[in-house]
Order: sequence, then C-alpha cells, then structure tokens
Amino acid sequence: HVAMTTPGLAAIAEVRHLAINLSGPLCAHLTDLLDMDEEHAKWLVDMGAVFIDKVRVGAGAYNAIVPQGSYLRVHPSPRRFPVAWTADWQKRLVHVNSNYVIVNKPGGLPCHASLDNAKETTEACAERALSAEVGSISALHRLDVPTHGLMCLGRTPFFAAHFSRLLRMRRVRKEYLALASAPPQLG
Repeated sequence: HVAMTTPGLAAIAEVRHLAINLSGPLCAHLTDLLDMDEEHAKWLVDMGAVFIDKVRVGAGAYNAIVPQGSYLRVHPSPRRFPVAWTADWQKRLVHVNSNYVIVNKPGGLPCHASLDNAKETTEACAERALSAEVGSISALHRLDVPTHGLMCLGRTPFFAAHFSRLLRMRRVRKEYLALASAPPQLG
C-alpha cells in the first residue's frame, strides 16, 4: 500500500492517495491505511468523500470490494455546509412538479457536489425534502456558495435539456438583486 498526502494547502483540504496492493472491503482499507475508526470511514463514504479509480463511491457501499491495483482518493476532512441540515427544506421548495423544482437556495450551500462533499448540496437537500432518489435532481444553473436565491432544479433529462436550450437561446432571463448597507461609491 502506498499513501501520499497532496502537497500544498493541506490545512484547507487534505487529500490522501492510496494504491491498493490486495483486494478487500473498502472500509477495511480506509481504517487500516488511514488509521481511522470504522464509523469515520463509513461517514466519509456517505459524504461522497471517497473515490475508487476516479469514480465517487455511492453512499452505503462500505463493503464494496476494492480490486488489487486500484487507486483510492480520500478526502478525510470534507468541507462542511451546516445550512444543509438547519434550513427548513419543505418551506424552501417554492414550486414542485414532475419536470422541475424551484427552490429558494440558502447562502452558504453549494448547488452541486464538490470533490469532497456530495451530501450537503442544494440538489441533495431537495432530493431529501422530496424523498426522491439520490441523483435524480440536477441543478440547471448555479448560484455561488454564499449567494441565496431561486434556482431551477431538473427532475427529468428531457426538461434539463429543454431548459439548457432555453438558456442558450437567451429565452430565460436571470435577475440579480443586491442589497447594500450604503450607496455604492461611483467613480
């Protein structure tokens, strides 16, 4: 087994790279090679912070067999977005139908999965609020993490393609409103 830490901004985002020499269950590799308890290893899998050969491991796949020669990438300390758990997501669903969802995204939350966190996103929160299948809702446009506002999330591939086409043709207009504590300085 070979373990390396990504150089550079280790204090901000540590990444561990593991070359697997013997086949075995995923959580066993994580606990043995990274000296972490099984509960933390399972939490990382559920957060979407573990990849096998560049593919994110699905939540609950703790005992997936990692083949010999595989490459594991692990984010042991994923960036957290607490608003995913404190916001009332039922009240944030502005409009829901079979094709799309309009959601009032709170500030402090990404629209879609980051490299180290697939669970605390606008998409994932909307899926949980609707009891929808994981991966069934997709952000059709983005708002920056600190920005709050209305977002359109697609529920079908057909609608996602249709909405993308409308954006390209400039048939959808986006408006932004900024609130300032004082008038901006001109010049």
